[in-house]
Amino acid sequence: MISNIQVKRLKRHYEASIRTYDDVSLLDLSHTLRVWTDMKQDLLGDSRFGSQTAFKSSSPNRNLIRQIGDAEFLLTYLPDGAITYAHKNQIASSKRTIGNGYVGATVRKNQDGSLEIRSFQFIALALSSENQKFVDKPRTSRGNFAQWLGAEVARYRLEDPGGNRIESCISREKLIRGVANSMGASHPSPSSTQDSENKFDRHLELLSEFNIGALPLPYFVLLHAARTIIGRLSN
Repeated sequence: MISNIQVKRLKRHYEASIRTYDDVSLLDLSHTLRVWTDMKQDLLGDSRFGSQTAFKSSSPNRNLIRQIGDAEFLLTYLPDGAITYAHKNQIASSKRTIGNGYVGATVRKNQDGSLEIRSFQFIALALSSENQKFVDKPRTSRGNFAQWLGAEVARYRLEDPGGNRIESCISREKLIRGVANSMGASHPSPSSTQDSENKFDRHLELLSEFNIGALPLPYFVLLHAARTIIGRLSN
């Protein structure tokens, strides 16, 4: 059975976070989402979370990955979108120079003033019009809550300040836990896991070089996760 107080807590922090960006709101949201990831196995007994078609995930088109080759890139797909009212009319940006590369996003401006974003792509490679069609054709799958948390939400190959290339696929759960830990929103970690969490901070630093809706990418993904869970609670 889902705790009513956890539902209210999630909704409250989500509503606060889409209206304004501040460290307190994001800290509370990341901690709340961490609690929901901890409950994932218990929630599978609820048909809203246990159904094999309850949650939708998307990953990059294989043809697009082949075309990118060994170039730097970042790709994130957010099925059904994430919204924000605090976008300041900013869709997407990056601290990185891209030259003749490709930057894109799937965006809709809603009548209530909110911005809805469903995908973001940064590719340090010029794409032909033929290959650009693969950007908006991600692979889509469905699964239960645990499978959705374990599915990828961002894929990238980026060079860090030391010149090292970091390539990874990050799942929703790993991103949620990583953000919560980096913001001090979770309980102290055992020493056996501290090193892996410190290593993940490097990934967060790279992902935070990209803004979506005027918010660093990792935090925008949290908005999407919260919106998706709240949507399932309404069914």
